Amino acid sequence: MHSDTGEQLFMPFHLITKVHLTQLLAVSTILSGTTFIGVRAFAKPATMSASTSTKPSSTSSAQSLFPIPLRKVTGEAAALGASVPCSSLIKPNGAVIFVVRRPGCILCREEAMDLSTQLAPRLKGLKKQPRLMAVVAETTSVDGFVEAFKGLDTFLDEGRMFQKFLGDRWLGVQGMLYPSVWRNGSRATKKYPTLEGDLKGEGRRLGGLLVVDGKGDVVYQYNEKVFGDHAPMDEVFEAASKL
Repeated sequence: MHSDTGEQLFMPFHLITKVHLTQLLAVSTILSGTTFIGVRAFAKPATMSASTSTKPSSTSSAQSLFPIPLRKVTGEAAALGASVPCSSLIKPNGAVIFVVRRPGCILCREEAMDLSTQLAPRLKGLKKQPRLMAVVAETTSVDGFVEAFKGLDTFLDEGRMFQKFLGDRWLGVQGMLYPSVWRNGSRATKKYPTLEGDLKGEGRRLGGLLVVDGKGDVVYQYNEKVFGDHAPMDEVFEAASKL
């Protein structure tokens, strides 16, 4: 059986071992923020499709992005910053915007580490330096995310407008069975052995990444298609270098 993402949904039964079953349980809880005990894991959201694209969507304009109100986040218990329009953060040099799936997810924190340690130094070498920022839809477990993002700005999008801009995409429990998700979890723990995640927050919605110019037009868009599917760093830098 194959999923709409193009990969085999289930591992062949004869290859499943006790280790795989243990890994499946770990992936399903740590990465997705759901549990097998209770209703959260089986609650079905309205939309369950996923896609990925490096082409801007048809609605990629300043009119839809600039008015979005954002509030700076420094910690789960800390007071939120004053609401500011997205335009004030994007102008004049543009921005690389990481649209976070779930702050407590170890894979989202892995991407935050990658962006802050690998992309941020490269952006500093550009003549026209775009802002590197993250947008979260909730503050649950945001402390660990902010720490992973290493001093770069994180903002709360209370209306989930950025996720809606990306298509308001969700991936249900079946996504936890994808072999690629297991590989992504293994990649994160090998790359950053001390990095931790937790089970809190809404884990089924998908995120992505945008590169936006100073006029508010999206010049690069990447839609996360499965949990832990990250935008290629070289593609992001290439788009940012052309702003």
